[in-house]
Amino acid sequence: MRSALLCFCLLFEAHVNFSQNLRQTPFERSGGQETAAYAEGIDYYRYLDSLSEEGTLLIEGTTDSGFPLHLFLISKAQSSVKQIFSRPFVLVMNGIHPGESDGIDASMLLARELLKNPKLNTLLNQVDVGIIPFYNMAGALNRNCCTRANQNGPAMYGFRGNARNFDLNRDFIKTDTRNTQAFQALFKKYKPSLFLDTHVSNGADYPYVLTYIESQPDKLGSQLGPYQAEVITPFITRGLEKEGILHSAYVDFDVVPEKGITAFFDAGRYSTGYAALFNCPGYMIETHMLKPYSVRVNATIAFLKEALRFVYENGKELNQKILDQQQEDVKELKRPVDWKLDLSTKDSILFKGYTSKYKLSKVSGLQQLYYDRTDPYEKYVPFLRKYSPTQWVSRPQAYIIPKAYQEIAEKLSISGVRMDTIKNDTMLIVEQYEILSYETGRRPYEGHYVHDQTKVSTLIRQKKLSKGDFLISTYQESYRFIMECLEPISKDSYFNWNYFDAILQPKEGFSDYVFEPVAADILESDKDLKQEFEKKKAADSIFATQHQAQLQFIYRRSKYAEPDYMKYPIYRLVSPAKQNYK
Repeated sequence: MRSALLCFCLLFEAHVNFSQNLRQTPFERSGGQETAAYAEGIDYYRYLDSLSEEGTLLIEGTTDSGFPLHLFLISKAQSSVKQIFSRPFVLVMNGIHPGESDGIDASMLLARELLKNPKLNTLLNQVDVGIIPFYNMAGALNRNCCTRANQNGPAMYGFRGNARNFDLNRDFIKTDTRNTQAFQALFKKYKPSLFLDTHVSNGADYPYVLTYIESQPDKLGSQLGPYQAEVITPFITRGLEKEGILHSAYVDFDVVPEKGITAFFDAGRYSTGYAALFNCPGYMIETHMLKPYSVRVNATIAFLKEALRFVYENGKELNQKILDQQQEDVKELKRPVDWKLDLSTKDSILFKGYTSKYKLSKVSGLQQLYYDRTDPYEKYVPFLRKYSPTQWVSRPQAYIIPKAYQEIAEKLSISGVRMDTIKNDTMLIVEQYEILSYETGRRPYEGHYVHDQTKVSTLIRQKKLSKGDFLISTYQESYRFIMECLEPISKDSYFNWNYFDAILQPKEGFSDYVFEPVAADILESDKDLKQEFEKKKAADSIFATQHQAQLQFIYRRSKYAEPDYMKYPIYRLVSPAKQNYK
């Protein structure tokens, strides 16, 4: 902690000296105790816009609150849009959880230095930078003192939920909010080479000022995954060590570190998980909630600077790795869509911690966990960092979305998915999934009752496709994202986020007394079905006692059954069609 405080004092002194002739931020004016309110932050970026032609405050869409999504673009190539989009681009996002405000203040100071500090300004010779000052505007405006009960400052801060009380860092696939729609359009437009999302941690107590979540290497692919883990991360962490910033891989909030650390599962619902689906490596920066606010802000600045320095020195190589990964993706014949922590791959990490102990609670009189700062340790602890695929799906040539599901096509389109429309009514042989089973959460989660453990079977069907249906080739840059959304067994699929729940409810039915003689005739005439029926009764003692279930069994296998009940309405085209479907 002493080294961290010394680091802060030196950094803060540098900020003060540098800013003698420049307007100070609310963070600086308060001696590192306060964070900028929304209006103060945007006003400061307008001030930075006025200082230099290299900094421009832009509006990139609107949000649920009605306030715009701002992007502060810092570039020496602003006269040429094409040049901006061909150079390495680093995107920094702040205030997705506005109570975790460290990045809001860190980015204001960083932006000023990039524009006016000659040593940092040279980075702009090779790198363009985009800063989202506040992603969750409504949360930033909902200022209070106390909702982050575990957090050591600032004095006032924003709230986690957005204008509709969504946690925006769970929305990057389901896209329920206008905030997410604006971000996805921005991400598509600028195609960042590296993505940085600033946060503050919850959970265990330990000496580290900063932890970080890197994009899950296993999901980034064989080109980008090792490159991030073996090149980008070591570069950044070496820089943090030189600055005296105590740092570690992320410690999950419900883990006692000495028992082992597990790498965060970077699903597509999260910001960095979303970025990874487009071959963009990313980091969630997680400063430690119990450290002084000023120390946390300056640790965030240090991480951002080291990331920029990496891209300055290695941006061309990074962009080439992204291209190499895209070219490798084109060759993939199948894609993992579900993952599990690999317990067989053992690793360890040298960790500085405080020994966890128990004492009697003054509140309950029961045992209470605490971390003894008078009993520090430094030792190797288990580190489970590898996730292995548990389910693979073959890559279709294309997906077909009926025009009745236009909102699904629109969600994909916002993220840059290219699609055609079928020009004429036609018949095609396609693959279609039948939903066999799924589990549904008993409590709402981010506005949904999410499905999980989804199981499907594949049917080969001849389907009439209509003029105007959407045809989405998988041979495009966003193919990983397409499969993540449209394969129902994928953890964050649109199916699992409830966008197809109407197919899970039958629309027709029968009265038992009417269908009873019909069912008997069906069994009499269909020997194979009768054999299957008797086998089911023999194997399932519960089924054998349920009259309605037995009639349903026969009904669903008869000509009376609804053809589309439990049939997933997105089709897979598995081979190039000779028919004129375009």
